[in-house]
This record gives sequence, C-alpha cells and structure tokens, in this order.
Amino acid sequence: MLVRYVLGLILLGLLSVAARGAEEKAIDRAYAVPRFRQVDLDAKPPKHEHERIAFLADADFPPFSYSDASGHPKGLAVDLALALCTKLALECTVKLVNWDDLAAALSRGDGDAVISGLKLDDHTVAFDTTRPLYRTLGRFAVRDQTPIAEPSIRLLAGKRIGVAKASAHEAWLKRYFPYAQIIAHDTLAQAEEALRDAKLDALFGDSLNLVYWTEGEVSQHCCRLLPGAFVDQDYFSRGFVFLVKRGNTDLKRLLDYGLDQLQENGEWDRIFRNYVPADPW
Repeated sequence: MLVRYVLGLILLGLLSVAARGAEEKAIDRAYAVPRFRQVDLDAKPPKHEHERIAFLADADFPPFSYSDASGHPKGLAVDLALALCTKLALECTVKLVNWDDLAAALSRGDGDAVISGLKLDDHTVAFDTTRPLYRTLGRFAVRDQTPIAEPSIRLLAGKRIGVAKASAHEAWLKRYFPYAQIIAHDTLAQAEEALRDAKLDALFGDSLNLVYWTEGEVSQHCCRLLPGAFVDQDYFSRGFVFLVKRGNTDLKRLLDYGLDQLQENGEWDRIFRNYVPADPW
C-alpha cells in the first residue's frame, strides 16, 4: 500500500513564518544538513536517452511540495528536482497532483517520476525508488525554562512526555522510555499545546514538525528542541525518495546520480536550509 512517508507532517499554515519567508529570499543558515546518502565520488554519469523529465508532486505536502499563492509548484522537493535538471542539462516540468492520485498518475504515464508524498510499504507495487536523500527524525521538545538538557532515559524518567496517540512515535517511546509518564493526545497539535501550557515536561514527535512549531508563532516561543535527533527505520524514519515505474532503471540511475551531485556540490544543503529554519538534527 502506498502511504505518506510521514503522516500529518505539517499544515501549510505552519510554514508562514519559516518556509514562505524563504520563498522570497535565500537565507544562509549555518547548520549541518543531515546526510543519508553514501556517494561514490568516482561514479560516471550514466548513459541515458532522456532529454526531459515530467515530475509529479503532492499538491499539499509542505515543506516538500505544495502550491504557492500563484498556484505554482513550490517546495523543497520541487526545488531539488529542478536543480537536478539544471545540473544534468535536462528540460523538466513539475505537475501538482492530489496525493490519492499520485500512484495512478505515475502508473498511466502522466509523469516520469514522483518526487514527494509516497512510500512503498507493499513491495509488490510496481515502482522503484532512488536511494533515500532524507529520513524522518524523532525529536524531543521541552519548555525553555526546563533544566532537562538532553533526551536521556535518566533525565526523562518520571517526566510527563506528550505524544500523538496511536503513532509510531508513541510506540517507540513505550519501548525505549518505559520509566517516563507517556501521555498520548489525539493529535500532535494538542500535545504541543499541552507543552506550551506547562501540562507536560517534554514532547516527542517528528523533527521537522517540531522545528516549525518551536520557530513559529503558534508556540508563542515557549519551547526549544533538545539536542540530538533519533533515527529508527523500524518505527518512524521513513525515507524521502523519488519514485519511477518499476524497471525504469535508466531513469532511476540518472536521478540517483543527479541527487548525489547535488549533495556533493552543496545544493541540497542550500535548498534544505531555505525551507527548514532550524537544525532538525
């Protein structure tokens, strides 16, 4: 089954302070962007016959892809795909599609690759993926005044930790932080509000979501992220990948090569920082 690689990552409104400000001007943020690709520096450009690529993107999946005020495709994945095409001297287009229609659109040839919003959970589905460029991270947030300095089992023992109910983050907390008071909320937004109102000692959730919340106005600047993110592919660390039709090996290799080049020349870092206002790691 094809699902969003991170459910409810963030509402478009939460980007008003962070990502939308980056649309108007590039912002140089001095943090190290997490890297999940191992690059072969000696790799040669793959042979291919592609002169143009039609990308498909989720129409409502900020910060990776969404429609801007003029209705044009925008987002981290969109900018990344277009930068890849510039690097490889290809002509490219990006078409926004509702998430429910992305798989069918790729299957019937409406585009050559999907650049956001999908993950393969069922390996019988007829799509192949590039190597992950990014994986979702788990992160703890606390109130500014708290003495908690790091997300250790010892410091969080007995503490009230909020989390979204029935989420992978809740399951992970129950396994690895069994001595904490885990308080599940119907939504992450409710847990964020509880932390802001000092009804919790800490909050655990998706790193990007918490970056936008702590940096935005909704939090009333009450809180900060504890240093250190968690990666766990068995729970919440889904891969951000590009997808092509199964068997389209030439295009998959070309996309992987282009993504490798963007990581090594710093373009991936620049694009990521433009959309993410603080270190997610």
